[in-house]
Amino acid sequence: MKLITQNKLNNYSIQIRLKKFQCCYQIDRYLSFLPLLWQELINLPAKYKNGKNWLLTEKSIILNNQQPLFFSAVKLYLVSETVTSKKKYLVTLELQIYQLKEIVMKSQLILLSENSWNEILL
Repeated sequence: MKLITQNKLNNYSIQIRLKKFQCCYQIDRYLSFLPLLWQELINLPAKYKNGKNWLLTEKSIILNNQQPLFFSAVKLYLVSETVTSKKKYLVTLELQIYQLKEIVMKSQLILLSENSWNEILL
């Protein structure tokens, strides 16, 4: 597993994103919103976000029983990448969300991408 990027988060920006998410999707749970945080990482080039990737599966694990009140950081790791026969990439990412120095949630994402995520690490 290789670290792609990490960002510090402030509670105000998270609450603004959460309100936008709730308004658009009519979903009021953190669990539905948090795996989308990888789209907001400022150190991640735009070609790896949104329309260039299709989310195939998502598996989230909450490591803290209490609903966290704020988040301090998010880290995105590249777990693996394989090339399909049609020159697309199957990418497995792990998103780790922190409250202070403790991981409160992990989310494993499998994407179908037009771009190689290994290029970020070179």
